[in-house]
Amino acid sequence: MKNLYCYFVLILLFSISSCENNEDILEENIQNKTNFTIKKVKYNELIKNTIISEKINQIQGIKTKLETNKTIYNSIYDFFIATEEAVFIDDGISQSYTFPVYRLDQPVITENLVIYIDSQKTLTYLVDYGEDITTIKNKSKTELERNKVKHYLLDLDTSAMIGSKIVDPTLELVCIESYSWELVEYHEGDLTGGPLYEYGWVLQSSSCAWVSNGGGGGTSGSDGSTSGNDGSTGTTGGSGSLNGGDTVNTTPTSISDMNGGGSGVSLNQAFRDQLNEEQNECLNSLSLTQQRDIRNYINDLASTTNAVSIIPYFNKVEDFMDAACGNPDLSFDFYLSLLSPAYIDFSEIDTTTPEGQRLDCIYKKLTSSVEFRQLFEDTFGGDQDKINVKFRLQPNLLSVNGLPSDGNCTPTEVINGNYYTVITINSDILTGNLEKANILIAKTIIHEYLHAYLNLKYLDINQGTTLSFLSNLQLEELMYYYFTPATEHDFMFNQMIPVFQNILSEIISELLSTEDIADTNNNPITDANGIVIENFNFMNFYKYIAYEGLHNSQSYMNDIESNPIEKRKHIEYNNYAKNSSNDCQ
Repeated sequence: MKNLYCYFVLILLFSISSCENNEDILEENIQNKTNFTIKKVKYNELIKNTIISEKINQIQGIKTKLETNKTIYNSIYDFFIATEEAVFIDDGISQSYTFPVYRLDQPVITENLVIYIDSQKTLTYLVDYGEDITTIKNKSKTELERNKVKHYLLDLDTSAMIGSKIVDPTLELVCIESYSWELVEYHEGDLTGGPLYEYGWVLQSSSCAWVSNGGGGGTSGSDGSTSGNDGSTGTTGGSGSLNGGDTVNTTPTSISDMNGGGSGVSLNQAFRDQLNEEQNECLNSLSLTQQRDIRNYINDLASTTNAVSIIPYFNKVEDFMDAACGNPDLSFDFYLSLLSPAYIDFSEIDTTTPEGQRLDCIYKKLTSSVEFRQLFEDTFGGDQDKINVKFRLQPNLLSVNGLPSDGNCTPTEVINGNYYTVITINSDILTGNLEKANILIAKTIIHEYLHAYLNLKYLDINQGTTLSFLSNLQLEELMYYYFTPATEHDFMFNQMIPVFQNILSEIISELLSTEDIADTNNNPITDANGIVIENFNFMNFYKYIAYEGLHNSQSYMNDIESNPIEKRKHIEYNNYAKNSSNDCQ
């Protein structure tokens, strides 16, 4: 173990008005402060400093090598550097630049990239505070002394390691820590004048020792020297290690600090950074509304995901982008798609009209159901892909038999061989002479979704099937072609009906009024003679309304039509549904 004596400076931005910062403590700490120059430096100034730009490029090169070589892969390098702004610190002997870094799987942990410069060398460190920036800033001196900060030297010659069996090419420093009090620029200034300052803690780490996790050693710093416009000077070269008297100064900072507390901005930048060139082009090609909704969604993640991995949420956005860019003739609604079993084009639904408003309202009630979002997985089992769906409204909608129809679905092939489905809802059931209750319209939407998905599954197993043939089939007819009698019965009673029950049970208070629900206590199900068959049962209620539109299926004929009690329950529960609320708020 090699012992080195070094100092790492941790500046905590505590307000003078903090409860701990009474006048006595303030006066004592000011007397003990050292002479540091600390300020923020913008990107346009940073890039003029060739030492800094070379070091950033070097670290990015190391990350690229490690990502493509599994032998020496190290998760420590799975970070992104935010170079928009850095904190510059000068102690008269050396200088440092502190950059926020972030990881997709740990969005709230504070880590910084620190570039150290003195007259002999330039070194780069990753500093890991192990907790979020708010927690760090709110700690007392005693609490800070208990917190052990990890420091990793990143200046490794990875070209020498390629092909070797080094598992962990990092060197960690462990130090003894003490604190002082410093004047820190916490805001670059506003219209009233220059920068704003406050006093904050400075952590000085000394008696540092190497902890080597797998071998490796320091490398030489970059050759050459530069003078940056921020007032820094430095010459690189020499050995890649610290001398006993070296001091490395840094301050804990996050992208939320750099952006005035807007942590959502950092996640949006993180999302952008992890996209490839093609994905970035796709994102830029989306409509302004789609881009805005994606930004807002990612902003909201900052306050809702805590320390949970952000990657699954990013994956959902990328999946939406793939669907949107792969179907340029469709205009998917981001939020509706995120909460639906399909990517949804609602662009032809005029939500300024009464019928458009009602469809939009009831559809959004459905999206509050978790079961609705995983409709196809729960109905057909396993992992199921989202389908592409365009919604339309049409008055006087008729079936192929010339009878009024609540809805239908038509599969449409696009140029690249994919399909999307147009689901048409009869606008007369929303507002008009055929107006129906909320719960029956919700049932119709679920019904048409299942019809659309089964169409696509049938196309997969029957390549010669024409789209016109499928467009003329009702769901009950399609089930006849898709299933055998035994499998149809299993599908309906063990898969499809339970899904209807689960979805409707989650949102029943959104679809029925309080009065509707209270009335169920006074409405038992009776036979034609008024004899009670059963008290009102909500799970049976959902089951029997789900049968609507399936009257000609073999399973319905065998289990419902041929059984007088079952047939009576079907009629009575549907009569109750027809008389329930049609007011969607």
